[in-house]
Amino acid sequence: MLAATLEAHVAGLKDRGVWYRTQKEHLQGWLRDYSGPGAYGRKGGPGRDAKFFYNHFQCAPGLFWLAEAAGVANPKLKAAVAAVTAAGPNLARQCAALRREIPWSEVEASLLRKP
Repeated sequence: MLAATLEAHVAGLKDRGVWYRTQKEHLQGWLRDYSGPGAYGRKGGPGRDAKFFYNHFQCAPGLFWLAEAAGVANPKLKAAVAAVTAAGPNLARQCAALRREIPWSEVEASLLRKP
């Protein structure tokens, strides 16, 4: 899986002590309390839909997992891995690089095509 490759690269850049074992678990935990502060002390409010989440979540492997699970085409996934790898250790740059290759509209369209 490409997600494991990306996760290994990002983990190699900086050891991040995390509470989750997989990106699926990370996203589920993050979204479980999405309307409140959750584990990250975030602000809730109207207009924080799936697109807002995708464009503000700061974990490239998590975003990648979502895109892969949604069924985004393999060439796009490979381009995203390359872009994140080239972005260096900064989380915001990694996520921006991934979103340039796989914008929310692509993830949404893939989700809508799934049976």
